[in-house]
Amino acid sequence: FETRKKEVIAGITDLLAIDNTRCGNQISSQMQEYLDNIYAMLQSEGVVMRDSVDKDDKNYTQFADNKLSLSQYLQYAITHNWVDFSKLGIDTDYYSTDEIYAKLLDHILDSLDENETFEKMIYRDLIFSYRLTGRDVCLLLYEQGVLPYDENDYSRLKNGRISAYSFVMEKLENLEINPGMLALEPCSGSIVITDVKTGDVRAMVTYPSYDNNRLANKIDWDYYQSLMKNKATPLINRPTQQMTATGSTFKPLMSLASIGEGIITTNTYIQDRGIFTEVEPSPKCWKYPGNHGSINLTGAIMHSCNYFFYDCGYKMSLTDTGEYSDSLGISKIQKFASLFGFSDKSGVEVPESMPTISSHDAVRTAIGYYHNFAPVQISRYVTAVANKGTVFNLTLVDKIADKNENLIVDNSATVYNKIDIYSDNEWNAVQRGMYNVVNTGVSGLNSLYGNLGFRVAGKTGTAQVSLTHPSHGLFISFAPFDDPEVSVTVVLPNGYASANAAKLAREVYGLYFNDENKEELLSGDLTTTSVTSIHVSD
Repeated sequence: FETRKKEVIAGITDLLAIDNTRCGNQISSQMQEYLDNIYAMLQSEGVVMRDSVDKDDKNYTQFADNKLSLSQYLQYAITHNWVDFSKLGIDTDYYSTDEIYAKLLDHILDSLDENETFEKMIYRDLIFSYRLTGRDVCLLLYEQGVLPYDENDYSRLKNGRISAYSFVMEKLENLEINPGMLALEPCSGSIVITDVKTGDVRAMVTYPSYDNNRLANKIDWDYYQSLMKNKATPLINRPTQQMTATGSTFKPLMSLASIGEGIITTNTYIQDRGIFTEVEPSPKCWKYPGNHGSINLTGAIMHSCNYFFYDCGYKMSLTDTGEYSDSLGISKIQKFASLFGFSDKSGVEVPESMPTISSHDAVRTAIGYYHNFAPVQISRYVTAVANKGTVFNLTLVDKIADKNENLIVDNSATVYNKIDIYSDNEWNAVQRGMYNVVNTGVSGLNSLYGNLGFRVAGKTGTAQVSLTHPSHGLFISFAPFDDPEVSVTVVLPNGYASANAAKLAREVYGLYFNDENKEELLSGDLTTTSVTSIHVSD
């Protein structure tokens, strides 16, 4: 590392020399990254004043297009007062441009000496140039105390009896290395468990978390700084603050909204044609080029048929004269989403982000696009589906007592809204669709849930983030199906597939009702298992 750092510093010094004109394809992409980091550092420090830079200036545009060297640009910036000289500790009355530039260069080199981003770039450089091998990186985990020293593991890694890849996979499966430590997608998650009869939150879990004992009374500042720098952002309370689209977990609500608007009944069948051509661009059902045939709402939830809900969203948007009005459809969806609490916070007594119901594209909104909800808000909605219409202001507080255990407040959840426009048959049709998601072979989830000793109803959802990041995986559920007691909502940001969220919920139910893996969980002696054989279509 020290050798490579000296090489890089020498290269940077050469490229920032006062007479250097090399830029663009005249320097390596690796060195260009280092220079880009330097310019970003100067901006963040306020040395280069963002607001003062004229973005239309010819020299700036040439620099932005890699046609002017960083050295030439910074010298030009000095002459045009884009540089804050006070940050360099100098008075311009006594320095020439060359002298100011020399001071700036000294400042850059001094700043790089303890710049964490710069050091990480060097490590990345070493790894991708194979000067630092995967085996070296794994051995560092022992030398840095990340893993407790184990002579056998250390020896077989050092002597090549196990590859770096197999070593990391083994440690991940044994939970000796956890996702939060890696800060690679996926590395976070939320679980919210509610009592569906009372609105009490039984558990609200954020991952990764932190040791709050080290932040109480006297704060451990080194620990706090490590939390602040952690790319997995453990200080975020994800159940209340990390927002997500719902994906297909919105479909049970959309079924009830469609019934409420008179668009469908429990006996309505819609022919899935693969592509919904009533709007442009035309969205496809996930099964395209196949289709689900003629399907009712219970089947549409069970098979997560996009076409069925596209059609519902479209018909909600038709005026009395048969014209399509997107705003009309959106207003109706918003109305029913609000009935289930999505226009307000959930009621829990901790900081919570405000939910946002989709405001455009009724057809795609109908399958869960464009909403932005926290997991606890999604949990409130599925709680209402489970109890057939009571929307609670969820609560984390059971009671408040003084130090002598005298009761001050005996707290319970209040009712936010009572949805009484549906018959028992209509609620049952929606719940049966969720039952079929978990308990039939349509998704393969029955292989996970079949041995619990009771039945779970649920709905999977996948929310696409972008083409460069994995989709979010969601699972909403309640159990036992015949007499619901609790709901379990799992959201795995960038979790790739909803089956992963469903697998985690399965473990929660096993522990909650059957004490499965209780001792292993308490001791940390668990091994992870794969669900890659389960392919859920959302």
